[in-house]
Amino acid sequence: MTTGSGINLPGTRRDERRRFNMVDLAILIVAVATVCGVLRAARIIDVVFLTGVVGGEARMDEITARYIFLRACLQVLTVGLLAASGAVVVLRLRLPRPRRRRLMRQPGWVACLAASGVAALAVPVLVAKRALAYGFDDEGFASWFVDVGDGAFARLVLVCGAAVAASWLILALGGAWADERSWVDRLGRAVGVGWLLTLAADVGVEAVCLSF
Repeated sequence: MTTGSGINLPGTRRDERRRFNMVDLAILIVAVATVCGVLRAARIIDVVFLTGVVGGEARMDEITARYIFLRACLQVLTVGLLAASGAVVVLRLRLPRPRRRRLMRQPGWVACLAASGVAALAVPVLVAKRALAYGFDDEGFASWFVDVGDGAFARLVLVCGAAVAASWLILALGGAWADERSWVDRLGRAVGVGWLLTLAADVGVEAVCLSF
């Protein structure tokens, strides 16, 4: 909706589709830097390289090496998707933005909000359970966090992927799906699809490994 002078009123569709600017770029750069920092600190890339390129240790059989390689790759995707989800939430909250009722119908925003919210709740719970069982002084606490089989990142693939799937299912079945032709919502939808594909890959890897 516009006034007689052609000025766009806040909250209208044209106002929602704001252009990409330097602040948006800065937010995305911070997200990328966060991913790089986490991967470096957790040494996940080292696991990918050792099992995928070098072939693992001599004592490691080929199936085990490939399993660890695939799970480590999924962890890299999980870290990237977590950072991207948080970035989209921040980007979508910047002005100008849609009204809250319309915002909650946008699949890109809903997917990233669901993934970020579930991760924010799940990580403290996982850490607390580990701490209660083994204590914070356990030398393996840091390695558990990125453990390919039972670590925090391995669990986040399941809970975040399931949260995105559930949120999109609710929007679709409730007739509330209202995607927006803007770069922000498209980015959010791409992140949501990434979560679903990562979840499917995680389930597939586990199913294949169980068959051996």
